[in-house]
Amino acid sequence: MRGINELIDDMIKAVNGISPSLGLGEEGEKAALLLALLKDRLKHPDGPLAVVMCGPTGAGKSHLFNFLVGEDISPSSYKRPSTVAPVLAASPETSSAVNKADFLPDYKKIATKSPISFEIGDDRRLYTAEVKTPPWGWPPELALIDAPDFDSVMEKNQSQATDMARRADAVILVAHQAKYADQSAWDFLEEEKKRDRPLLVILNRVTAEAVEADFSARLEALNIKAALLTWPEEGAAEQTPVNAARGELTRWLTGLSARSREITAENGRRETARLGELMRGEIISRLTARENELTRRLGDVRRLTAEWTANPQKHLSLNLPGEMKEALMKNLGETVRRSDLWAGPRRVISRPFALVGEQLKKLFNDDPKAASNLAD
Repeated sequence: MRGINELIDDMIKAVNGISPSLGLGEEGEKAALLLALLKDRLKHPDGPLAVVMCGPTGAGKSHLFNFLVGEDISPSSYKRPSTVAPVLAASPETSSAVNKADFLPDYKKIATKSPISFEIGDDRRLYTAEVKTPPWGWPPELALIDAPDFDSVMEKNQSQATDMARRADAVILVAHQAKYADQSAWDFLEEEKKRDRPLLVILNRVTAEAVEADFSARLEALNIKAALLTWPEEGAAEQTPVNAARGELTRWLTGLSARSREITAENGRRETARLGELMRGEIISRLTARENELTRRLGDVRRLTAEWTANPQKHLSLNLPGEMKEALMKNLGETVRRSDLWAGPRRVISRPFALVGEQLKKLFNDDPKAASNLAD
């Protein structure tokens, strides 16, 4: 029996194939993207959780990433933007899984040492570094990723930041005290609200307590469910606030590790539900409308053929002998009667969806062994 990945490939080809004729446009692109993301997730159900750090330019995202990693891997400086490609840190325990081709595919993985010197190129690059987890850092079962800034003047940065956020199992948004009200951060949070994944918001370099209160009130007003952590301005003589923030961050990450299987299953269910909603709401409805249209047109063809067959001399003027003309019209009528113009496209679309449905049930049920069995 063909595997689930091959079936999803069929579905992606089918969606891409019908999109132009149905005028799906953005809906078709979303469906193909959701299928691709689902395929990525199904390939490594037991792989490390991808925790992506996102944020606007100058929020201090890379600085916090390096703090967690314990090394100055991701460039952090006054230069904007500093991070021009995703940077992934993995412990020795997870580095082999991270470097597999099916973990965050479509990216060219480049093993690197600290500090990174980004190469110039337009292709999708993912810089990976194997590091020993510091005592205050993240659990070794997680893969921590520093994404490019999502409000960059560089379009490639925005694209890769968005893509990394889509592929993540959990997200950390870093917002700066001076920029926490910028629209880009709240647009990002609105998208995360739809995905309903584990989300931590770090309000960075805070010097005024009123900032945290205002930020928290905005989150509550928009019904955005996120853990909120205040990171104080570093370099002060008093290190107690920094140590306290560090402890909270480590506990949040440790909680992710403890729920890794549950988080993977929940994210998979949500992505499948979003895919199903999109299919039912947009694609299937348009397929049905097109099928009805083709059925009506086929009915018109059959009606005209019947009229021609009944009285060929009236509808068709051919300089042919009577018996030959009669046989020609009879064959034409039989061909139209027996044809189903929608049979081919219907098989291409419906069969992969039917087959993959059973596989998805196996993966996203309550049996913790199901995912690993399917992966085998």
